[in-house]
Amino acid sequence: DIIVNTTLIVASDSAKQTEIVIENLTKEITAQETLLPQRHRDLEQDSNKLIEQFCFVLNDGSK
Repeated sequence: DIIVNTTLIVASDSAKQTEIVIENLTKEITAQETLLPQRHRDLEQDSNKLIEQFCFVLNDGSK
């Protein structure tokens, strides 16, 4: 009886821990999905700045 009850408690605790982990992962995924568009915009802006600098160097060098 004690072994069965202990097993049920452990199984219940494990299920609760699994549920908490899934909730935390879901929150993390949601946060990353929210940040992704901003990261994309930042990378695009950085890329555009580098292209502008490169074009300036090319044009300045041709004088």
